[in-house]
Amino acid sequence: MILAGFIHQLFAVRAVAEEAPVVSLPAFSSDTPLRVFLVEDSREVREIIADVLSSVDGVEVVGYAEDENSAFPQIVEGHYDVIIFDLELREGNGISLLRRLCKMDHPPAAIRIIFSNNSSPAYREASGQLGVNYFFDKLTQFEELKNCIAVLSSQKTR
Repeated sequence: MILAGFIHQLFAVRAVAEEAPVVSLPAFSSDTPLRVFLVEDSREVREIIADVLSSVDGVEVVGYAEDENSAFPQIVEGHYDVIIFDLELREGNGISLLRRLCKMDHPPAAIRIIFSNNSSPAYREASGQLGVNYFFDKLTQFEELKNCIAVLSSQKTR
């Protein structure tokens, strides 16, 4: 019952007063789908996100990790256009993972998106300082995440 309520809230569409600025994509091939990697510990939520984003033309969810330590090498070794981070993970957290990526000499050039229930101003500010391009609240901004991914996908195919 709790999961059903969460899913209902997850898909609730709510208008946002300000739209996030469009960010240029990394220089990956435009003849391939927009490659999305998810860092999300909840299997149910991850499957919902993957299903919805995969329904967007030109988008492919190509991998996932449930915790910080398994996410880090996959992100470093992969070639992703977009990485979507949850802040709370089974082990570690999204902020710590972002810090590790920022400390690299040549961090991955992917668009970074936070999609979390923790959308306080402090988390938003910390995320911005760590190179996050977009920040969406899971409970109120699922549609905005989908729209953002659609815009990024359309930019890639130009």
